[in-house]
Amino acid sequence: MRRRPVPIPWTVLAALGCTLGAVVGAASVLVVGPAAALAPVVAAALVFIALQPRMSANVLFAAGIAFDSRATDVTKPLALGLWQFPHSIQSSLPLTVNPFEVLLTLVTASVVARPRVRPATPLPGLVRLMPVVLVAGAIYGLSRGAPGNLVYHETRGLVFGAMAFVVAWRMQPSARDVARVTVVGTTALGLLTIFRYVTTLAGGGSGIAMEFWFEHETGLLLSVGGVLGLVLLVRLPRDRDRALAALYVILMAAAILVTGRRSAILVMLVGMLVVTWLLLPKRTVLLTALGVPLLFLSAVYLAVYWNGHSGPLAEPARAVRSQFQPDARDESSDLYRENERENLQRTLQKSPVFGIGFGLPYTRYVDLPVLDFWPLQFYTPHQNILWLWLKMGIAGISVFAGAWVLAFSRCVRGVRAVARRAPIPVMAISLGAVLVMYLAYARVDLAFAGVRSSGPLAIALALAFMLPAEPAREEGDDE
Repeated sequence: MRRRPVPIPWTVLAALGCTLGAVVGAASVLVVGPAAALAPVVAAALVFIALQPRMSANVLFAAGIAFDSRATDVTKPLALGLWQFPHSIQSSLPLTVNPFEVLLTLVTASVVARPRVRPATPLPGLVRLMPVVLVAGAIYGLSRGAPGNLVYHETRGLVFGAMAFVVAWRMQPSARDVARVTVVGTTALGLLTIFRYVTTLAGGGSGIAMEFWFEHETGLLLSVGGVLGLVLLVRLPRDRDRALAALYVILMAAAILVTGRRSAILVMLVGMLVVTWLLLPKRTVLLTALGVPLLFLSAVYLAVYWNGHSGPLAEPARAVRSQFQPDARDESSDLYRENERENLQRTLQKSPVFGIGFGLPYTRYVDLPVLDFWPLQFYTPHQNILWLWLKMGIAGISVFAGAWVLAFSRCVRGVRAVARRAPIPVMAISLGAVLVMYLAYARVDLAFAGVRSSGPLAIALALAFMLPAEPAREEGDDE
């Protein structure tokens, strides 16, 4: 009688596999170097991304929102793990990249390789010219003697932003999925922002300069979350859901205040104005009932906090006052931007049609202080709209501006197509506000130069082009 083989428990197989993997990994590190230690992680990431590209994209984008690359608290290892390779690994790579960009490249490849979800509306032809003018700007810069590494670094945010656009357009996510990823990412970002302000920054008394508390785009992303929360607050039907949305908006507002970024507050105000404009025909009574007391309270607040106050609660007053009576710090920042903008305008006057191409600095007609912490200071200025014109010429800025206009018009039509008493279109209103917020932000800060800021904008553009190009005709319309 034959004896049946004894099955080997999965735990034993797992232990043997881990032991074998550890031995092989240790041997690889000894032979190849520290970079080999990432091999098992990369292999696991490749398998997961290949099998679950949609989930991978959602997790990646939520993490990109949540973790500030300038983290100085207990989350610093996680932030560095997402935004920076160790020097031993980076030195062995042919290009300067970070783990987020590598993962985004893998997700893009996986999404493109799989059958795409058929879009309800075709992508406008103008949008397809965006990578063309980007490549043309890079080639033009190289032809004028720009170093290849500088061309790469200057176009880096736009290149990986284009990948984020491709992922969103190919996946065609639902409004619910987009809202979920945004809320999860910004909630984590808001909690981590407040946590860092209370602990590492000691409530602003740590001695660290306010400029280095958080990355520039952190306030922008929190503002996007705040605007989405306001729209959800109007849209959600149940009291429990509205209460959660209200708590979410309060969290976003509190996190924005502690960042110390006046641009975030001003951009949030712009977003609120756009939401009000789009919602007013649909919810006139509600907005009027909320707007009148809010204007009164705002006037009282500004009168109290206009002078002689500091701290997070005074930040909105400081942001408004800085437009008329800036303090020494804000005046210095404004003067830098004004001189920078004059340099850009005078450089553009020399070549308004073709620009100067990527990888070349703008001419410093007005002297600017050298900022050691900003390697691309004279390549990627704060005025990012003029930067697009400077680097890609009149054709480049025309294509990008035209794409923005087409996307925003889709949002406006999407709102107007909804009946007055029907549930408000969350995606159309939120995307319309986000597009205007980015336009306002790009006038004063780096909206397109880094993937953490350009990625969400690229996704917003893709989602806007998912909206119907023409609103559905209602019954009763004339044929």
